[in-house]
Amino acid sequence: MISEGTHYIKRRVRSGAVDAHPTEPAIVVNYELDAFVLGENGEPVIGDHKECQKVIHLKSLNSNTDCRALAKEVIHKCNLIHETKLYDVEHLIYYLQTRSTANNKIKEEKNQLGLESSPSSIYHICGLMPEDKASLAKIDEYIEMLYDDMPQKVRGSGFILKVTCDKDNLEELSSSGIIIYK
Repeated sequence: MISEGTHYIKRRVRSGAVDAHPTEPAIVVNYELDAFVLGENGEPVIGDHKECQKVIHLKSLNSNTDCRALAKEVIHKCNLIHETKLYDVEHLIYYLQTRSTANNKIKEEKNQLGLESSPSSIYHICGLMPEDKASLAKIDEYIEMLYDDMPQKVRGSGFILKVTCDKDNLEELSSSGIIIYK
């Protein structure tokens, strides 16, 4: 028999929305967790409610992945996602797959154009050569270039970039307000 003072814990899980992770190849499962301590008569004595998330990383996701098969595997392994959400999970996986492929293409194109993070490549795009020197004393000339035709605007912005890359110039620029007020 049940002795006096015996308590039971009851847990209830309700699944919620299933979404794509904003930056990684992963699915985010939202769910609610209710936990109750039941008294002798079966009535809840103390309860707690919590909204939770589970992130399912899709390590095997690539451009050749079978989205339906992976969706079935995810649903099989994660009991928080009901079988009726197979189409939704498959759609999310397809979205993640195409997003990943698109991001890789953009990175590849940037590398081919030489746009990937090298300061010298940025100066080259601005029409500047490595031997072109930028001086804080000429900042007014560079700002005037911003009002000329497009090639001069780009060149002027390149010179301004070179001036601001020198940390010693930043204090002078910020205190004088040259860039801010022009």
